[in-house]
Amino acid sequence: MQYSMNKIKLCIDLNQATIDPLCLQEIIDLIIINPTQAEIEEILNDYNVIYEIF
Repeated sequence: MQYSMNKIKLCIDLNQATIDPLCLQEIIDLIIINPTQAEIEEILNDYNVIYEIF
């Protein structure tokens, strides 16, 4: 049996003043249910996190 894995590579700029821990917790919680790229981007945008997608 083959498993298909979606991969999302994000680069979060750690030079930002702060990253709300709730933002990171929401992303961690989402990983369990295999989020789409759009779902992760929405959270990052909601918290004004600077990121880049590869």
